[in-house]
Amino acid sequence: MKTGKKTVPVVSTQPADPEDLELLECLKKAKSDWIDAYRDFNYVDDQDLVDFHTYRIKAYQLRYEYFLKKAKEKGLKFIGIDDESIIGSMKEK
Repeated sequence: MKTGKKTVPVVSTQPADPEDLELLECLKKAKSDWIDAYRDFNYVDDQDLVDFHTYRIKAYQLRYEYFLKKAKEKGLKFIGIDDESIIGSMKEK
């Protein structure tokens, strides 16, 4: 019997290794910083600041990609931290 509710995949509670927890926290922070950098960029009108924020966005993107790669190498799985959720967050704000 179908109830019409969507099933949401459940990811394991917490990694057992404290390093894994730290890695996921770094990944979450990197995502947040990347989104914030895009948001800040939208309010800049001085050319020098445009350049600064452009480099800042790229730096945060590379940081996020680094932590994402490390998490994937360790086989960590998580919901809501992916490129699509970042791009969607940037468009919403």
